Amino acid sequence: MVSTINPAGNFPYGSTAGYSIDNVVYDPNLKPEQTISKEIGFDIGFLNNRITLETSAYLQNTKDQEIINGIDLSGTTGYTSAIINTGEGENKGIEFSLNAAPVIGLSNGFRWNVGVNYSYNTNKVLSLYQGQNQLGIGDNNYIVVGQSFPSLQVSTYQTDPEGRVIVDANTGLPLSNPINKDFGQTNPSSVLGINTSFTFKNFTLSGVAEYRSGNVFYNSFASTLDFAGISYTSAQAGRERFIYPNSVIQTSPGVFVPNTNTTTINGNGSFWADGIRTNTASNYVMSAAFWKIRELSLAYQVPTQWLQSRAKFIKNASIALIGRNLFMFRPSDNIYTDPEINVGTGNAQGVNNLNQTPPTRIYGFTATIGF
Repeated sequence: MVSTINPAGNFPYGSTAGYSIDNVVYDPNLKPEQTISKEIGFDIGFLNNRITLETSAYLQNTKDQEIINGIDLSGTTGYTSAIINTGEGENKGIEFSLNAAPVIGLSNGFRWNVGVNYSYNTNKVLSLYQGQNQLGIGDNNYIVVGQSFPSLQVSTYQTDPEGRVIVDANTGLPLSNPINKDFGQTNPSSVLGINTSFTFKNFTLSGVAEYRSGNVFYNSFASTLDFAGISYTSAQAGRERFIYPNSVIQTSPGVFVPNTNTTTINGNGSFWADGIRTNTASNYVMSAAFWKIRELSLAYQVPTQWLQSRAKFIKNASIALIGRNLFMFRPSDNIYTDPEINVGTGNAQGVNNLNQTPPTRIYGFTATIGF
């Protein structure tokens, strides 16, 4: 491994110039990425292309992949991350695009266009650096041999074979599992897009919707709300002792009975803020699926005859009302925020916190004039 030297502020005294060793170390044997891609597809059209279909299937194998922000290292090494060729991975999937004009050419000028795009992608880690089984890339994201990239691994509770949480028979508090659990990939495997437009005389109403699924995310934002005692979940029991939902008590090795009367020894801040809840990240892992109405617009095309009679130097003109990110529909377990919000743009995905700007709706007006 080799490191780089960077300018250091206020080193060694005041404004005296100096340099320090970077916290990132680079493998001297770094190689460029190599990707072999195979793809097959076809395009077809019907009724003078009023209906068109484009499809493709692909397989990609990439070796000597490089992690953008580096893998995590223990600070005892003198560095915090390393840039390496992580290993080999495989991507495969299908894509198709269907576009149609079901209604066109009516006497009132009505026209309906619709398009559907769908992609399904799976990936698998085939091998890793120096034969390792997994590598951490930050924010609870891991590269794991034989699994999709990246995988989300976080702390969780002990559970019985039926998935019920095991609680202490005396305190009623859930027992922590010393081994983190893999909850699956943080990148969506399925992406569906739908666009449509309706034109009547000089008006056009159009919209774009999107659906994503097949992934999970860790909502650190929700953990902070619990810690501060301002979340919906922290108030469900009225800050009083409660029976932990879907919990069991272990009476003997391999024997579990439903917990019907052992309440938690506390239900206020010491439960929600002092680690029992917030230090167990699995409480905040949820489905990242969503439906979004990405855009709606209503446009009016000024009649050419009207322009020619009043302003012949203007060839065309239109006005439109536009709204973006208007509606979002999420699974019931995600009562908090947009799963697309992420802590960064590097390798780690599917993690958020309070440092991101919340999602916003955008309303706009446009005017277009052609000369």
